[in-house]
Amino acid sequence: MKTRRGYEEPIADLVILGGGYSARLTALALSSLRPVGAILCADDLWEIETGPEKLSGQRAHSHIFLPRLEQELQRINPSLVGELAELGLRFRPGSQRLSADAPAAARRLFATRWQFDKAIHELFLRHVTADHVRDQVVDAIVENDAIVALELRSGTQLQVAPNTLVIDAMGARSPIMAKLSAEAETVIDQPGQLTYVTQFFRLDRKDCDSAGLPDPLIDCPQDFGAVKAMLYPGLDGWFSISLAVSSQRKDLIQSLRDQEAFIAFCRQSPLLGRWVGAASALGPTRIYINPRNRWNAAVFEEGRAPRNCLAVGDALATMLPTLGANCSFAATHVRIIRDLLESGTGRVQDEFAQSVRAEQFPFFQRALAEPQATEGVISYANAPNNVLLKRLKRHLRRLFGKDRKRIIKQLSETSSL
Repeated sequence: MKTRRGYEEPIADLVILGGGYSARLTALALSSLRPVGAILCADDLWEIETGPEKLSGQRAHSHIFLPRLEQELQRINPSLVGELAELGLRFRPGSQRLSADAPAAARRLFATRWQFDKAIHELFLRHVTADHVRDQVVDAIVENDAIVALELRSGTQLQVAPNTLVIDAMGARSPIMAKLSAEAETVIDQPGQLTYVTQFFRLDRKDCDSAGLPDPLIDCPQDFGAVKAMLYPGLDGWFSISLAVSSQRKDLIQSLRDQEAFIAFCRQSPLLGRWVGAASALGPTRIYINPRNRWNAAVFEEGRAPRNCLAVGDALATMLPTLGANCSFAATHVRIIRDLLESGTGRVQDEFAQSVRAEQFPFFQRALAEPQATEGVISYANAPNNVLLKRLKRHLRRLFGKDRKRIIKQLSETSSL
């Protein structure tokens, strides 16, 4: 790592770039430590959706919120977890067959992405006072190793003092991080080799209760060879099913974009079929094409960034959504910055880069794409985990309450802790 010189004077205030979850959480976490001078985001990116109608790309696939997120929110500010619970978003055991005393690694928060974003926005409105500059950043002007102005889409500029910390939360398409990462030598940018096709549903039951339906995270995941199926429940009877398809199978992806074909495919699994049969499909299928595993943290590890700049969330590092860890690690990035600001260190970039690598890179390595199955689709009956003997063993364990240890192990291995 190239060592950066420290700040010549303490960080006076913050400018946050972006309008999504990462930007709002950054403001929530840091506004008590430093004034937030401005949040820069165009109106179309600031809007909070209330359903799946306008969702696209990353936010339109299934979401699961992992115990790392709960842990990081507790470390940032314990009251945030309580306030989220008041809004209906509670971390709880990740399986119907676990009791309330399940270990932390086995807990999950079940919500759609728009339900989660809406709750974070509500907390932002409660606690943060900052100017919302309704414009989009397209570039940064750097002098003497510091950002001194931000170029905006409107053609104007926003002046920035050298002792203002600019935090880039503009996501994977950040123009600032794109330019900086192009100059770094150790950035990792790898196609994920998967395309996600997602359909949102809502239970038809009046009480929206999923009692009696198969356990979403334990019973419903299905390996169909070239297609992996995942079901994630949300609040108020909402749930989604995502089919992760090898990006090489364009024919299969195209066929699954048809809603009837998508539902018919899911019904191959009697477990998914029970959920689908109890619900109505709302909106068309959504597609998220070939997301990437990207390690832009190398920009800070190599000392390439202006000294008053940091990045969080997908602007810093993003992983295949199959692992469900991007929202959780965005909170890790924010918590690390909060810890550094509280400590008063003058080597913010160095220590930030070191902490991010230590806490996230081992997990990121798990996301680096392995060869994906590209051949034919395996039927439910012929899938390795559905042979008669394995199904019988699972049934007996469930019948006699002997599967708690296996469930905790399965959830803990995917917890991102």
